[in-house]
Amino acid sequence: MEIRNFVADLSQYVFENDMYEEAEEEQQRSEFTDESAEYIMSLIEIIILPHLEVLDRVQQKGGKILFSDLWNKPFNESLKKDVKDRDGWKCVVCETEVDLHVHHKIPRNLGGIHHKDNLVTLCASCHGAVETADIQRAFNKCWANYKKNKISKNIYEEVSRDKQLLKEEVETMLDKLLVELNNKEEFKLMNDVGGIIKRLEVIFYE
Repeated sequence: MEIRNFVADLSQYVFENDMYEEAEEEQQRSEFTDESAEYIMSLIEIIILPHLEVLDRVQQKGGKILFSDLWNKPFNESLKKDVKDRDGWKCVVCETEVDLHVHHKIPRNLGGIHHKDNLVTLCASCHGAVETADIQRAFNKCWANYKKNKISKNIYEEVSRDKQLLKEEVETMLDKLLVELNNKEEFKLMNDVGGIIKRLEVIFYE
């Protein structure tokens, strides 16, 4: 039987604390260009390659490796929170902020330890893709998630910006209306109030 100390070494041969910082530098050239696709692929590789390396070593040893059983050891919530804090409470791949999981890059059943360097924040969708340990398949899904999230975020920001401008316009109109209230004819006043109500409906109901 081979070697329990193999497990202890797993955390050291692939993990550098600045690996995400290097990937983030590439992401500065963003949107949906070849560079941003390369950035997503680099993240997928950073996350999956430790898993594949362990599988390669298992194969080289003919499966004769004894792993520690980590499934019965607690994976505590404070560690999960620390990982999410480090990753900004968003999926490190597609950047969504909902349905977040904490993923073991080297799986627990292959000796992966509960340590921040072996953990990464992923959304449920990217998590499912990454757990296949198939880099191309994971890239296809995570790249689609990234584009979908970016488009949704851009639309939300655009709508929010338009509503903010509309809100400012309504506030200006109300201020003006209050000042001129006593000087307006009834019909003109009714038209002005109606116009403001229409804008309020857009702000609060659309």
